[in-house]
Amino acid sequence: MFAKQLLSNEVFPLKKSDTSEAALHFMQDWNVRNLPVIENGKLLGYVYEKSLSDDDKKIETFLSTQEPIRIRPDTHLFEILKVMNDNLLSTVALVDNDENFIGCIVMDELLKHSYVNSGLSQTGGIIVLEMNARNYSLAEIARISEVNGLKILHSQIESLSDINNTILVSLKFNSLDLQYTIATFKRFNYLIYYSTYSEIDESQENRINWLLKYINT
Repeated sequence: MFAKQLLSNEVFPLKKSDTSEAALHFMQDWNVRNLPVIENGKLLGYVYEKSLSDDDKKIETFLSTQEPIRIRPDTHLFEILKVMNDNLLSTVALVDNDENFIGCIVMDELLKHSYVNSGLSQTGGIIVLEMNARNYSLAEIARISEVNGLKILHSQIESLSDINNTILVSLKFNSLDLQYTIATFKRFNYLIYYSTYSEIDESQENRINWLLKYINT
């Protein structure tokens, strides 16, 4: 998914003539912390909620002096998320190759797009593997999964930042039944940190079987 597909229909830029008080109201209504300011169709910069005052001063008084960050129409979703996160932006301006302002992209809406258009929104189970970063191989993990008839819908890596260089590999699968996949991971010496699959121990299973027999007699 690319920037030109991610324009907000609800959040709009400010004008230099807008007041600080009005800008604060807009930000509260839209649940954003910054907004772009444009003039004659060009991006002038951003104003930030933390720097605004609740009065009738003009927005241009609060414009950031930094070179304004902008996104091009062919920028990929992943790149947009990185730019916005690295620069602590809740909105970012989209401009064309002639620097004409096209619209706003909003972080909250991006996160929703990321979820809806990923495997996270599909029904399935989760396994989290704990391992040394040197031992990570998505190809091997995928092979083990596919041997058991499962597909990986989504994966994510989290570093624990410890002296052992430990990472957690979160895997979302296309099935809730993870019993045989978990067993295979264990057979290949993978450590299961977490799983949504609950195994019934043998004694509990025996009690259930006896109960069913009693009911059916």
